[in-house]
Amino acid sequence: MKPGDRIGTYILVAPVARGGMGEVWRARHHTLNRFVAIKFIRTDARDAPGLRLAFEHEVRNLARLHAPQTVQVIDSGVHDDHPYMVTEFLEGEDLRQRLRQDAHLRPTEAVWIAIEVLKSLSEAHALGIVHRDLKPANVFLQRLAGGGGERYAVKVLDFGIAKVLHPEGDDPDFTLWPGAAVKGSPRYMAPEQVKGHGVTPASDLYSLGALLYRTLAGEPVFRGEKEAVLEAQVKRDPEPLGARAPLLGVPERLDAVVMQCLAKDPARRPASADHLRETLEALLPELGETDALMELDGSVTMSGPLPAAVAAARAQAPS
Repeated sequence: MKPGDRIGTYILVAPVARGGMGEVWRARHHTLNRFVAIKFIRTDARDAPGLRLAFEHEVRNLARLHAPQTVQVIDSGVHDDHPYMVTEFLEGEDLRQRLRQDAHLRPTEAVWIAIEVLKSLSEAHALGIVHRDLKPANVFLQRLAGGGGERYAVKVLDFGIAKVLHPEGDDPDFTLWPGAAVKGSPRYMAPEQVKGHGVTPASDLYSLGALLYRTLAGEPVFRGEKEAVLEAQVKRDPEPLGARAPLLGVPERLDAVVMQCLAKDPARRPASADHLRETLEALLPELGETDALMELDGSVTMSGPLPAAVAAARAQAPS
């Protein structure tokens, strides 16, 4: 594929990203002059066992999700035997990129991002979908136009390894995903996920807690090489934020909520994404700056400027 190629009603503009599963292009609708992101299965990997089914699995998952906090799928199809998915084109940066600039976020901003992510997870969980790979790279901060300062909204990306919960057992499509048996990102995986046990919505809440810990403390719950981190997820208790980063002044109630999310036993975590969201929303007033930070449209004003725009698809391309 090359710039100028036509894919259905879209014209390829420029490649954006490439990962283990696919490549992503910025494209333009040929009559509406609207930019979109198109994700393809990589040419040199299209014959990998199960890869096509896994890609179709992601498309089906996203097509069922309509929360404003989830990246929206617009179209899908096959071009020259290459399955593709068209999503909205976003400008901004992912949370991983943001944390490279600012090691940690203000508690208000960190909690607000978590609340928005939980709105996406709430819909997914209600439909029986567990994300399984929630991490900073899969949380996109969409730059919004207008208003004072830089404003952004949150979009959850990459349901590529999501699992659909079936009463009769594992999702048959998911078992075809190529690669290792343990799927996810070590620093954000729930203990039961590390052990290869069944995942539930509570597994995503653990990952949300790990993400919130990272944004508040400026470092992950457990540090080290992959194997050491995976072992720690199962065997070690996390250090409370107040002990890890006492100078950051994370309120005790917020610290307790994060620790509850990181409980080894899924039954001890918050009851649901909605329950956790309501708990965090109740904490916002005591964090300060809420009125100045929040906007009526559900966006937030950043403490610093966003860098040059990048495509949301950059974060969608799995590594």
